[in-house]
Amino acid sequence: MFDKYEVKLVLTRDQLATNPCDPNVMDTHILDRQRKLILDNKGVNKEINKYLDQLPIAIEKGEAEVDKLIDRLEELTGYEFSPSERKMAIKGELESLKETFKELDVKGTTVFFWDKEKNLPAIGDHMIYGFLKAATEAICRTVKGAKRGTVLQSCSYTQSIINQHLKCENQFITFDTDVKRDEGGTSAFLQRSLRAMTAQGPRISLAKSEVVPAGARLQFTLKVMKGSPLTEEHLNNMFSYGELVGLGQWRNAGFGQFSYEMMRVE
Repeated sequence: MFDKYEVKLVLTRDQLATNPCDPNVMDTHILDRQRKLILDNKGVNKEINKYLDQLPIAIEKGEAEVDKLIDRLEELTGYEFSPSERKMAIKGELESLKETFKELDVKGTTVFFWDKEKNLPAIGDHMIYGFLKAATEAICRTVKGAKRGTVLQSCSYTQSIINQHLKCENQFITFDTDVKRDEGGTSAFLQRSLRAMTAQGPRISLAKSEVVPAGARLQFTLKVMKGSPLTEEHLNNMFSYGELVGLGQWRNAGFGQFSYEMMRVE
């Protein structure tokens, strides 16, 4: 039922992490309380999001992501969670986690998922889907007079095809290179100021992120349904967009740009 493609991305510029290290932010991310509340209240406003009925899948994916974040927190702090503590943290019962890390300066800090077995940073497959959708939007805007029913017809059509016809084989994709570290072996964060307009006027905050250096590689397998309008040529066009806009935070400033190789496999 599927065509398979081996894809290798090579960073041409450093990539910044995207996952919040702040336990309070993690708590919101894990439980997704607002989304669950909509379901529990007899499906009120289900029409807002046709994917709401997939809550069990969303919970499973969310728990897997938090498990990888806890692996990262263990490596950063040297604190090892007991099985019961890890289980509680994954369920969103984070009081002990917050207490443990209350002295850790994690506000505005983002980290990578962590492959504990390989002791290397990783990203989630959602980052690949997000990149392909962003590339689609950029490419579709440059094409005039595309035929109806093709992936160049519209952004929304192509993005729905990506949702329905394409999947990564692995939920997490591990880099072949460690994050940048200082001489003492601790993560060397990139810190920068962020400007935003709020209801109270302009505000400036500091953000810092873990960094995977240029030259690092990501390798994964994509599955595409046979007969899909999402052809090998279209995939090549999308991944080529990585030369302009890449992965991770601050990508509009050039971070996370990459070159790629893609090979169809049996």
